[in-house]
Amino acid sequence: MSDRAEGRGQGGGGISARQVLLGAVIVIALWFAITNSQKVEVDYIVGSAHSPLWLVIVISVLLGMVIDRSVAMVGRRRARRE
Repeated sequence: MSDRAEGRGQGGGGISARQVLLGAVIVIALWFAITNSQKVEVDYIVGSAHSPLWLVIVISVLLGMVIDRSVAMVGRRRARRE
């Protein structure tokens, strides 16, 4: 069986750069959540609520990503039609 089939890749069984990067992202995300755990008031169109700051930031980033991808997709479709 080849090294790739066993999941070792070219590194010979060591830790890959992807695993190191994933570990760093997890540590940073945990630190971010712990340091931004205070409650903040979020005002909606029809009311308000209290939520942890980290959750408000994460939801805002995710909504921004969805909007960005949607606008890019519409732009690509328009470019294909022309």
